[in-house]
Amino acid sequence: MIKDELTKALAEAYTRMLAENAGLEAAAAAVHKAWMGRNQKNDYNAAQHVDYADLPEEEKQKDRDHVTMAGKFFAENPRKEGESETDHHARIAGMIGSHLHDNWRSKRKVVGKKADGTPQYEPREKEDKKVGGMQDIANTPFHELTDGHKEENFLAGHAAVAAHRAHMQQ
Repeated sequence: MIKDELTKALAEAYTRMLAENAGLEAAAAAVHKAWMGRNQKNDYNAAQHVDYADLPEEEKQKDRDHVTMAGKFFAENPRKEGESETDHHARIAGMIGSHLHDNWRSKRKVVGKKADGTPQYEPREKEDKKVGGMQDIANTPFHELTDGHKEENFLAGHAAVAAHRAHMQQ
């Protein structure tokens, strides 16, 4: 009798895990679809410009991480008194965007140290197509990026927030 109950409990737990994972996979697929919509297919990203199901596991994990990061930020940063739901989601999306930029920077080659002791990364000059001009996005903290350069990370944050919300409503 105990063995049957244990088997049943394990089967139920496994079924719940599969359902939760399916929700996460659907949310991650939505994050990836949003990324493809924001990023034109080019030579440098062609391997990522495929359906979520066809991505390598490493790329899928990045999309899953966006969704779980949204959950973490929501859990750690509840809505403030008087803050609208829209403003709360925008605040969380900004946190995600900042985290994504910092995470991207941390994986770049360090070529030295700045006067303040922070890492000096291999430069990555990028044109801001919205306001014009070039900016070294690798050596610029998120809060100092031009609005055009912040935009991609904000949009990724908003996609993660939307996917997380959909995941939680399943």
